[in-house]
Amino acid sequence: MDFATRTPQGASLMAATAVRRSEHANELNYAVFTPCPICTADGRPKQPSIAIQAEKVVQDEELRAVLYRNAVFRVGGVPVF
Repeated sequence: MDFATRTPQGASLMAATAVRRSEHANELNYAVFTPCPICTADGRPKQPSIAIQAEKVVQDEELRAVLYRNAVFRVGGVPVF
């Protein structure tokens, strides 16, 4: 992944690429979002409890929406939807 960020609340967002499409829209390709911790207390990586993985994610600030294309919802790493 070439792009990664963490919110102050602890959610993580990672993507292969991130592009600013306009003043109000960001596009992420091959992205994963999880509100769960992705590391143990000692810093080792761990599988998040829940995550959304998508081929494309568009964050549109003007619409106040996040749009997912070809998304998979994962629980414990297992695709469920």
